[in-house]
Amino acid sequence: MNPSERVKISNTEISGEYKAVLIRFEEKDYFILKEASKNLHAYILRDFLLENNIGYKTRKNRLSPSFEVDIPELEGEKYKVIGMGKVEIFHDTKKANFYGKSLDYGLPFSDESISSIKNLMKDWEISNNPGFFE
Repeated sequence: MNPSERVKISNTEISGEYKAVLIRFEEKDYFILKEASKNLHAYILRDFLLENNIGYKTRKNRLSPSFEVDIPELEGEKYKVIGMGKVEIFHDTKKANFYGKSLDYGLPFSDESISSIKNLMKDWEISNNPGFFE
């Protein structure tokens, strides 16, 4: 992702469920959505870091002890993950309902992260239901 492109939404012309990651990098917030059925939060984070040549440390995936996978840490020297979870996109009405948390990290979207997303997606109606579908 080009760092000047602060909101990256793949295929949201199609309404549906997406996984979402909000990353703070060089004092700017970047918001990435990808199809829920094809992506893990850890891989969305990893891809952003690799695309932007941002170095990172790894840890073992905390929920898969029988199948350990190295995943990026939530915070590095130049970045910090602010929130993760799922979002239901309603493209025609420009509505987005955030819910749940990342199973890779156990991290939900906080009120602070939802506020940042509202600033990045000013023409969308944003709601947050963190306990929904947990």
